Amino acid sequence: MLRILFDTGYQQAAIAANVLLTSLSAFLVHLLARKASGLRCAPALAGIIYVVYPATLGIELRIGVEAIFTFLLLCFLLLLLRAVQRRTMRAFALSGVMLGVASYTRSTALLFPVFLLFLPPILKMPRRMAVRAWLGAVLVLVCALGALTPWMLRNERLVGRPIATASVQGVSMQVE
Repeated sequence: MLRILFDTGYQQAAIAANVLLTSLSAFLVHLLARKASGLRCAPALAGIIYVVYPATLGIELRIGVEAIFTFLLLCFLLLLLRAVQRRTMRAFALSGVMLGVASYTRSTALLFPVFLLFLPPILKMPRRMAVRAWLGAVLVLVCALGALTPWMLRNERLVGRPIATASVQGVSMQVE
């Protein structure tokens, strides 16, 4: 089995997929920089820095889940930014589903809604806006857990507990 995985054909395909995902991620970084910065050169610079960053180059050359996780996490961040700008519960729900999808590869993304709960006091939002932001954060987490429900049910059948993380006692989704 390991021989098949490390055969140059499969390795070449994995590297090509990683390069494609890195290119798409660079475009998403460009979009995020355009929304976050008023500088004209910031979006292009952010995308270029992302592509030539040594860790990104390392991701491209190995067989792993980092490239797809980065891409999915950037999709989540763009959707979350859109939700914060539009302030609609539908937009928060969509970003939550994307967070759940990103969590299929790495469960660390699930910690992000916890940060959203601390954002209103940090930004000193008025009470009404803070309550809406907290509801949005809770909705993000609930929708993420909803997207993870099939994985949690699978884990419950496997080990007897509904675990939301990407690995359960040595077995992870990318291995199956």
